[in-house]
This record gives sequence, C-alpha cells and structure tokens, in this order.
Amino acid sequence: MSTMRRFAFVLLGLALLPGAVLIAWSLWAFALTQAGYAGEPGTLIVGQCEKYTLDTGSAYRCSGAFVPDGAAVPAGTARIPQLSDPQAEGTRITVRRDGELARTESLSHLVLFIGLVCALSAITAVAGGYYLFEAVRGDDTADFGNGLGFGVLAGAVLLVVALAGAFALAFFG
Repeated sequence: MSTMRRFAFVLLGLALLPGAVLIAWSLWAFALTQAGYAGEPGTLIVGQCEKYTLDTGSAYRCSGAFVPDGAAVPAGTARIPQLSDPQAEGTRITVRRDGELARTESLSHLVLFIGLVCALSAITAVAGGYYLFEAVRGDDTADFGNGLGFGVLAGAVLLVVALAGAFALAFFG
C-alpha cells in the first residue's frame, strides 16, 4: 500500500471513529425523548381529543393541562401527538413533557429509537475501524468502498434487530 493511500486510510479512520461517538451522543437524548423516557415528568389532564386519519388507520391527538410531578396546580398545557384510543375529558395520563409535546413511556419506541442510534453509529464505527485496520495491515487490495459497505451492512443488521425487537414488544409485549 502506498504511503499516500495508507495516510488517507488513517485519516478516514481517525475521523469516522469519533464521528460514531458524536452520532450516538447527539441522538441519544432525542431517542429517549421520542420514547417518553426523557423530559419533564408529570400528568396530562385531558381537555380534548381529536381524531385524525393515518395510512394505517385512525389515531387521536389529545391536549390539556400539564401538572408537573410534585405540583398541585397545572403549569401550562401539553399535547400528546398520537394515541391509539380516544381519552375522555378529565382523564389523567402520566407523561413526560418536552416543550409543548408530551409522550407516554413506550418500551417498543425506546428499542426502535436506540436501535436507530446504534445502527447509525455502527455505520461510521465499522467503516472507521476497517480503514484503520487496512492502514495498519498495508493491504494493496484494500478498497475505500469496502469500509462503507461493511459499515452499512453492520448498520442494517442492527436496524433489523431493532425493528424486530420493537415489533415484538409492540404486539406481544
């Protein structure tokens, strides 16, 4: 392997490996929030629910007063963007609020979103590892596309596992 090519592989590897950590770090809070495991804990007191249509059927968007945990009075409002069943006015739902949106805890969503974070991180980590490994090994047949290909393959496997886990939890769990 030429010195210039080896240097390029080292640079790619050293750029992609920290990139994998950065991806995981920056998307972790998003994943927890989307699954209802992060945000301000409290209770949504349903004021109204409206039905809307999705490609897969109907869903309900409910809004009302938000009472933070430990508080006696509401501190603003919140909206749950998607529920499968309508909720009667006055129903109390345990949620976590992020801005004006509130979410209930969902283990299937947690598995799905954490799986997506891991899949995206794996793409860059495996590609970066491949480039560093090939630079050290000095193989003349090493190809830049192989690193990305192996990374995408690893990410796809993790994504399939996350989807299967989320599906199993949502329907059987």
